[in-house]
Amino acid sequence: MTRIQLQAISSVATCEEQAGIRVSDGTTGFTLKIPNNPATNGFSSPVSADSGTLNLSFPQGDHLVVRAVPGSNDCNPYEINITVQYSINIQ
Repeated sequence: MTRIQLQAISSVATCEEQAGIRVSDGTTGFTLKIPNNPATNGFSSPVSADSGTLNLSFPQGDHLVVRAVPGSNDCNPYEINITVQYSINIQ
């Protein structure tokens, strides 16, 4: 896996511990946190995050799972576009 990016319709500004998106095979993985963004006039604006360059390897045939990771105070992520970039080494 070489990069994870997300775009969310809004953040949950009251999360002490940020919600996120986790990509994992159950052993190895990476969690990208959803940025907190203070609400303006009662509304939170869209947010985005980028892991930057990653170099995570998984054994051939492993199943990867993408899942939402709730933050504190029931801060549940919603309406998120997720991009997972990867490369395949063929031997």
